[in-house]
Amino acid sequence: MLATLKRIITLSVVLFICTTSCATQLATNKALDNKSIISGSVGDVKVGMTIDELYSVVGKDNTELVDAYAEGMFSPIVAIYKTAKQKSIVMHVAVASNNRGFIVDSIEVFDDSYITSKGIGVNSKLGDIKASYKISRIIETDGGVIVILDKSLLRVSFKLEQLEFTDSNGYPDTLKVKSLLIY
Repeated sequence: MLATLKRIITLSVVLFICTTSCATQLATNKALDNKSIISGSVGDVKVGMTIDELYSVVGKDNTELVDAYAEGMFSPIVAIYKTAKQKSIVMHVAVASNNRGFIVDSIEVFDDSYITSKGIGVNSKLGDIKASYKISRIIETDGGVIVILDKSLLRVSFKLEQLEFTDSNGYPDTLKVKSLLIY
């Protein structure tokens, strides 16, 4: 009788742990199901949310704290992966500090399944951006071409692939988007 009771309790504990773990994993996967990019957010990840809130949305197991070492200084970012086992980077979240603690400062998206309301995302072309949005500026950096939209439309900029050379006609419409920066 005592052995049977121990087995029942053990089985109940195992089932509880499995159920809780599966529910957490399902909630985490569901959080990354929202693929819309709007001003200040990528799905359920929002600029200004605390890092603890970020962890509760995407699951801490799907993240990694990294020092991007931007401009020769400590620059913490949280890398977000599709799953803890699948180390495919979905986005980088820049971390800042304010009176609420550590918060999401900006979000850089690398996954082509996240798109704006006009269907622009990673692997879209410069011509697609021009056809869909009013461009404020296009600048060339060491890392590639950056397309900045009019902030009143959408607080997003697009990082395009690096140019081999620039011709007198400007930037070719075939340049592909490598990432989107949401701020």
